[in-house]
Amino acid sequence: MSLMLLTAAAMLGVSGGAVANPEPQEIIVRHRGAELQARYRAEVDVRTRQIGSAPPTRVGSARCVWTATVAVHREVGEPGGPQVATLARKIDEKVLATGYRPGGCMETRKGIAADAGRHGPAAESHLRAVAQRDQHQLTAELDQLHGLVAQRD
Repeated sequence: MSLMLLTAAAMLGVSGGAVANPEPQEIIVRHRGAELQARYRAEVDVRTRQIGSAPPTRVGSARCVWTATVAVHREVGEPGGPQVATLARKIDEKVLATGYRPGGCMETRKGIAADAGRHGPAAESHLRAVAQRDQHQLTAELDQLHGLVAQRD
C-alpha cells in the first residue's frame, strides 16, 4: 500500500527536495538613523512529474520530468531582534534547471537529486544577486512604512 502511495505521489509531482539550500545572506541597512538587518534566504525545490507508464510485464515508456526552482525570501528586523512582518515575504522565484530521466520518478530520484544538485552554485549566485538588487526596493518600502507611521502620529 505504501509503495502505491509513493508512486502516486511521484506521479502527481510531489517535491523531491534533495538539493541543499544556500547559506542565507545578511545585510545591515541604515535607514533614518536606525540599523535594520535584512536576511535573505533561498529555498530550492525540485518537482517531478512522471510521463508515460511502466507496466510490470512489458517494457515501459515512463520518464520522469523534473524542474528545480529557487525562491528567495526576505526577512527584516532589528539585528538580533524581532522581524517586521510587513516586510517579510517571497521576493523572487526562478527556474534553475529542468531535465528528465528515463524510468519512473521513484526509481530515478537519486539521479534527479544529483542532476539538480549540480545547480547549487547557480542558486547561491541568484540569492546574492537578488539581495543586491533588493536594496533599493527595501529602502522604498521602509520610506513608505515610515510615511504611514508618521501620518498616524
